[in-house]
Amino acid sequence: MKKTFNKLIQFLLFTFSLVFLAGCDEEPSVKPVNPPTPSLPQDTVYFAAKGTTKEISVPTGFGWREYLCEASWVVDITPAGYGSTISFTLQPNESTTERTAQIIVSVDEIAKRTVLIWQYGKNAIMPTSAPYSIGDIYFENGAAGIVYKVTNDGKHGMIVSLTDTVCNWAKRYQETGCTDLSNGVNNMNAIKQIENWQSLYPPFKWCDEWNVGGVTGWYFPAIGEMRDLYAGFSGLSKYMGVNVDADILYRTARNKFNRTLLFCDGDEIKQSYYYVSSSEHNETNGYYDNSRVWYIELLLGISHNGDKFGFGRIRAVRAF
Repeated sequence: MKKTFNKLIQFLLFTFSLVFLAGCDEEPSVKPVNPPTPSLPQDTVYFAAKGTTKEISVPTGFGWREYLCEASWVVDITPAGYGSTISFTLQPNESTTERTAQIIVSVDEIAKRTVLIWQYGKNAIMPTSAPYSIGDIYFENGAAGIVYKVTNDGKHGMIVSLTDTVCNWAKRYQETGCTDLSNGVNNMNAIKQIENWQSLYPPFKWCDEWNVGGVTGWYFPAIGEMRDLYAGFSGLSKYMGVNVDADILYRTARNKFNRTLLFCDGDEIKQSYYYVSSSEHNETNGYYDNSRVWYIELLLGISHNGDKFGFGRIRAVRAF
């Protein structure tokens, strides 16, 4: 009788273990938001759903010769310059699910590098509310952006547009009255007093066009506000000046900020480009000069003056 009872217990335990193990094989009900950590040494390149072309440097040690990719939506992989720089072109992702592709780049049978392409799906941005932190998605009353500055414990602050553009500051040299270094709204108002301003000053027009569908408040930021954007992009609460180690110190915060932009189908902030402000730089070598404006590059935070006819990247900003 005792042996029979023991066998019954063993049978029940064995049956329970099979049920438990079978349950462990089920797919998780919650899909991870971030891409998994690769098990092989590789670079991860993130893309927005809209599809685009992006150049990266793959450290193979030499210029690469061939690649292996089985994903048809990666439509073009070409050398973008000398050495190991590669250009990737992706088709738009029309689904709501992100997709990944592994691309093996090789110099020979030994020198190989694996690149993980991660493209976000078409994510519907859900309404948000205060309090906010730097790097949060903001979406209230039709206005969408990424928070780069907060005040009043996150109840107020500034957001930057999801996308950017490239254009020259002006189509002619003239005094505009854009003398404010800290508030781009005043510079916007000065430009709007000029006849035919929409065609003469492309970045002001582009920023003003964000004010549609009942949304108001978007404008072309002053140089001080661009320095605030540099700070927020770097995960800082305020601008700390030029830092030659910024790329290393702030890399994690900047990658997170840019991935949020891509998640929203926006454009990354490009550190190697100069962004233009709405502030004129009216003095060169001690003399008045109506041909210069303030620029800033967002790698080290260096500000300088540049020609109004020169092309630069533009972002719109808005207070909340």
